[in-house]
Parts: sequence; structure tokens; C-alpha cells
Amino acid sequence: MRENIEKLLERYEEVLELDDSQIFYADSILTHNTECKVEEVKKMQKSGVNSMDLYERVMDKWDEETYNAFRRILDDEQWEKYLKTGAGKAQKAREKKSAKSRK
Repeated sequence: MRENIEKLLERYEEVLELDDSQIFYADSILTHNTECKVEEVKKMQKSGVNSMDLYERVMDKWDEETYNAFRRILDDEQWEKYLKTGAGKAQKAREKKSAKSRK
């Protein structure tokens, strides 16, 4: 888990040109949200949840939290670059799934 976060941080640091405080916040956000995601999935597994849809909802929830937290720490130029890293497509996919599930 930590290795994946480190790789992502390195990528963001380079692509988004993050300053030291942004690197700190990005690390904190990614670490916290990833740990929460993993813990929630583990609890679901222990309780015998078999529905992939429920697991996807948990993943989407924590990905959305990360997306929103990054919006708060990035300036407008960095945000545009962040969206181009795949975050924009992922957000649209989450919105589409959410709209479809509400129907």
C-alpha cells in the first residue's frame, strides 16, 4: 500500500509541480483515505458481504473523498493538470454510476 502511495506522490509531485506543503497534504490525504478504504473493505469481507456493487461503492466513496480533498489543496492550474492524470475521467465514471444506480 505504502509503495503505491509513494509512486503516486512522485508522479503528482512531478506532473502537478507540488510544493512541500502540498506534498505533505497529498501524502496525508492518500494515506488516510487508502487506509480507510482498506479497513472498510476488510470489515465488509469479515461480515460476509459478497456484492461487488457494495465493494465498488466503498471504493468510489473513498476515491471521491480523495478527489474533493485534492481540489482544496491544488491551485486552478494544478487542478486542470490533476484532472488530466485520469482523475477527471474517473470522476465522470463515478458520476455516471451514481446516476445509473439512482434510477
